[in-house]
Amino acid sequence: MSAKGLNYEQNRRWTSENKDRKEKYDANYYDSNKDKVLEKTKKYSKEHPEVQRLASKKSSLKFPEKVLARRILNKALQNCTISKPDRCETCGEKNSVHGHHEDYNKPLEVIWLCVNCHSSYHRKLRQQLNQKLEEIGRDNK
Repeated sequence: MSAKGLNYEQNRRWTSENKDRKEKYDANYYDSNKDKVLEKTKKYSKEHPEVQRLASKKSSLKFPEKVLARRILNKALQNCTISKPDRCETCGEKNSVHGHHEDYNKPLEVIWLCVNCHSSYHRKLRQQLNQKLEEIGRDNK
């Protein structure tokens, strides 16, 4: 969702000023057009692998503790030190599950979530963070 007819700078400003509104719009759009969005994303990733590599490298440099925690977890899974369940801990869906770290200093302590629950979990965390930041902003006025 963007303000039609605005130039790039105006559109960028509008987007940053209406972040919550845009996030809700994007989430609703994704929910109602999931297949279309995933197909478009897959196509773009296939056509531009260098973009994904660069983003991954930037993320690795920015968050080395995440990389280390993931490596330790993957090594433990390979060595059968821990086992990966076949069901999501939240909804019980039998699907591919991801390990979610609450604390990267405890790499073997993870919550096993399906893709949908993992996305919802992070969305809720972002909303909570935004609410706290708004409260701090109001308190400082």
